[in-house]
Amino acid sequence: MITHGEDGGHRITVNFTWEGITRTGQPMTARTRHDWTLTDTGERYLRLKHFHVAVLDPFTPVTAEEALAHHDAAQGPS
Repeated sequence: MITHGEDGGHRITVNFTWEGITRTGQPMTARTRHDWTLTDTGERYLRLKHFHVAVLDPFTPVTAEEALAHHDAAQGPS
């Protein structure tokens, strides 16, 4: 979600779904929420002014089947 501020700033909130594999081959999943405040400085891209990251679900070991189901659910309907 993007919210435009009156001061020329923009606030963006994004939820990330993480999937990974440890060095030993253990599949893992996690979820985080990122809140970014960007400001328009007149440059080509907005500049990051402030950020906050919250862990919604910490990295958790899962089976390969659970990791695939987690991935499919994050993709949404096709």
